[in-house]
Amino acid sequence: MRNQGDRFACLTFAGLGGIAKREMAGGGHRTERTFQLRNNDLLTTVASKADASALGELRTVEDVFWLMNSPIRVERKSDLGRLDRLVSQAAILRGLELRNQLFRGAKPRRVSFKCFVKQDRDYRVRRRQIEERVEVAIQRAFPKWHRADPAALEIWAFFVDGAVQLGFRLSYESMRYHGRRPPSREGALRPTIAGAMVHVAAMEQGECFIDPMCGTGTILGEARGIGTGFGGDCDMDALQLAVQHNVPLVLWDARRLPLVPGVDCIICNLPFGKQFGERSGLPELYAECLSEWQRILNVGGRMVLLTSEKRLLERLATKAGLAVRESHRVKVLGLWAYILRLESKR
Repeated sequence: MRNQGDRFACLTFAGLGGIAKREMAGGGHRTERTFQLRNNDLLTTVASKADASALGELRTVEDVFWLMNSPIRVERKSDLGRLDRLVSQAAILRGLELRNQLFRGAKPRRVSFKCFVKQDRDYRVRRRQIEERVEVAIQRAFPKWHRADPAALEIWAFFVDGAVQLGFRLSYESMRYHGRRPPSREGALRPTIAGAMVHVAAMEQGECFIDPMCGTGTILGEARGIGTGFGGDCDMDALQLAVQHNVPLVLWDARRLPLVPGVDCIICNLPFGKQFGERSGLPELYAECLSEWQRILNVGGRMVLLTSEKRLLERLATKAGLAVRESHRVKVLGLWAYILRLESKR
């Protein structure tokens, strides 16, 4: 990839930065830096306009931003005056031009705007002070526009290591949900987290995969088109929502699958037993599932599992003869969880 171009930033859920970096590298994007925010990771890259169009195809990234400036040190409120020159009419029009070229969406009848602040820790200068300063600058540049939330135009201030970078949000909500409607079911897995699990699975074309606890089918939707797979669940209501992914579905008990050996990959969001379900029954459930799933797994097959109970799963995996090859800590629905890749030793 050429070194010349604009600077862009990709926002992921906290902990997914490492997986997103691998995905970006696979598409020819070299990551400059990765910043850890409170609930997100932020990756910066330099790309030409042609190269930047591929950022919208990333499966592990929530949003893409055009970075309007290099980091500016902000130690006191008076330092915010340096942001005024950045939020100019020319800069905003440049952001709109990039968004229209790279992430085409419906044009609003009346333009609204909003500023959001993401930071790694608390600072003397408060988030609201930055938001107000940026929003006043936008209003000054375009007096007929109005503030709103949600808004048609968003500028995000990334306050990290004592410095602020302004990002013009290029992507739309459709990127976060990979072109599908947001799920209506509480606790449904975010598509970008499912996308990260599929990336860790590293499936090859034509491999057979299953999600034995597929819920609304988010993982199936991400893996579809790479391998040949199907899913199942004991919840009929969830399966009725999963039909949108056009993958074969079965009503079953994940501990007793009506399958013969021949599966290359199992990808599954396990019950956490915290927000949903009971934690006391997890050891028995996990043990029974691992035993049953290993039965149908091909030699050298793998499982990519999401759980908040990392130690429990690792202990049971070792007992079942499964090797832990990768572990990624990620924030899911406000809780820290882990994506684990297990491989069969048999």
